[in-house]
Amino acid sequence: MTINNYSVGRFVALAVILVTAYGCQSELVPLPEVTVSIPDEFKVGGTAWQKQTTPQQADTDCLSNFFARNQDLVGSPEFEGQPTVFHAGKRDRRFYWLHSSIDGVHWQCVEFKNRRFSVTDGTESPFNKL
Repeated sequence: MTINNYSVGRFVALAVILVTAYGCQSELVPLPEVTVSIPDEFKVGGTAWQKQTTPQQADTDCLSNFFARNQDLVGSPEFEGQPTVFHAGKRDRRFYWLHSSIDGVHWQCVEFKNRRFSVTDGTESPFNKL
């Protein structure tokens, strides 16, 4: 029995249709909605951080400076979206990005304090450990 390219092509097409139609019928289980309670203020090491309701130009400038110094993080999915901003005094800032996934909450924090940037990350709520 000889098999030509036309027969192989028809077989592959039929297999793809059958797998697509019948082979992937497992029920989609919705991900649990994970929420993090973001406080209006918190303290770390004696420093009081106040949540900002709207970002200020100084916040945008601070983040622009951070990403200019850390080009490898520009476009990173961990830093997508609008961060939650906290201030401590006039210049110190914390920017939190919170993302839900199948594993729970993942977060990143860019802190600008004492004229220096630092980055921390973790899972679950960053505010529960304070």
